[in-house]
Amino acid sequence: ERHFLAGRGYGVVEVWPRGSSGYGETFRRRNFQNWGPGPGGDVLAVADSVATRAWADSSRQALAGRGYGGYLTAWLLGQTDRFRAGVALNGMYDLEAFYGDGEPWPLVVEQFGGHPWESPPSSSPRLDRRTAASPLLSVGVLPSADSALAPGTALRNNSPLLHAHEITTPLLLQHGTNDQTIGSAQSDRLYRRLNVVGSDTEYVRYPGVTHDFSASATPGQRMDRLVRLYEFIARFAPPSAQRSP
Repeated sequence: ERHFLAGRGYGVVEVWPRGSSGYGETFRRRNFQNWGPGPGGDVLAVADSVATRAWADSSRQALAGRGYGGYLTAWLLGQTDRFRAGVALNGMYDLEAFYGDGEPWPLVVEQFGGHPWESPPSSSPRLDRRTAASPLLSVGVLPSADSALAPGTALRNNSPLLHAHEITTPLLLQHGTNDQTIGSAQSDRLYRRLNVVGSDTEYVRYPGVTHDFSASATPGQRMDRLVRLYEFIARFAPPSAQRSP
């Protein structure tokens, strides 16, 4: 999709916010009980930086992601209207329900300090809270151990569904019906909420497709996803007629 969009006149920027793997343990654990605001702030910081480039048009930015990226797309659209369009593939939007029906539910226990019914953790041995945040991170430092929320509260506060009724940006949802990692019921819930409040949204389900879309989708389904991704973004944020050399 990167080359597909770039070949049609878009500048494509890929962001790996706090919590991503590959940048050390401290960076990996920087999103404890903080899947939305901190990582979302990192994405916005990159979007701000890119907007200053000569080839960028800050009035026509769009946002897209898959899996956690789909989650973060929905989260950000519930917090800001700066983007012209959003596309979310195989994302999770109700974290309490994700604990109940998602295959990687132990991730919730690890990342939110326990099971939804438990009290706030007194400490987290998985986190090095003594290490100050990198100046490259856009939002603060880790909370102190005694400021951690009860897991259930943190899950609700970080669920995009909580702010879905505030989404005004057009959003395309895509989900595989055989996704056992993040069930398609997650997209069903978000689509229902957006549809009820009258948001500009579309929802496409892909029969037989798992969470690993590229490995499980047919050639026709893969092409359909790419064409819909481009068409939806171009409908609300058309690429520039004049491309950079």
